[in-house]
Amino acid sequence: MSKIDLSISDLYHYIEMNPFNYRTAYIMMKELKEKLGERRQLKYEEAILRTFNTNKQKLLHPDYRKILLAEVGKTYKKVSSDYEYRVYSEDELKEKITK
Repeated sequence: MSKIDLSISDLYHYIEMNPFNYRTAYIMMKELKEKLGERRQLKYEEAILRTFNTNKQKLLHPDYRKILLAEVGKTYKKVSSDYEYRVYSEDELKEKITK
């Protein structure tokens, strides 16, 4: 994931330090969105793998296999839930882009 994090950091710094027009802004945001999507997918996979590795001893006994599947299912549900904004409300962000 560190290569993706570094590319995201590069994009943030380029956006911060360079003037650009609408076309350039669109290209940069498209690239940033792609990299953020890749990062989120890796985070999902890592969370599920971490849950599996924590509970893999449960595979040894057939009665515990359902518990393992339930744990993986809970992790999947947790990481795939909707994002809750921390600073802005969704309405505030929508207002910013419609100005």
